[in-house]
Amino acid sequence: MVNIGKTSIFGAELWGALQGLQLAWDMSFRQVVLELDNKSVVELLNGENISLNQHRHIVSLIRQLLQRRWFIRIVHIHREGNRAADWLASYAAHHAMGSHILEHCPSALSTILREDIIGYHFLDFVSCNQTFCLLLI
Repeated sequence: MVNIGKTSIFGAELWGALQGLQLAWDMSFRQVVLELDNKSVVELLNGENISLNQHRHIVSLIRQLLQRRWFIRIVHIHREGNRAADWLASYAAHHAMGSHILEHCPSALSTILREDIIGYHFLDFVSCNQTFCLLLI
């Protein structure tokens, strides 16, 4: 989880994508589906032109990650399918700035993840085990 301070929704989505992709790479994931609930961000990351975007530096960093030897698919999902990411964003807002690795899934997040696993209303890309929970947003 990352608390990046105040930014736009668009900027937060980009920072989340950057941090999530970097973490996935560092953890040796080589096939990743990046799900975002902001269609404009998905279109920007899947497109070619970034020169007019005020976040071009972050997009450039993301594109550098995408060029590595791995498979990344960037897809748009509806906000309702992104509950775990929304929960983490809210949780991060109450913690110090910077990156924090959660070694245990908080109980409220575990409930959301269990609902995802059984197909209750929503879907997210999640990898969890007993000691570590990773949600790539």
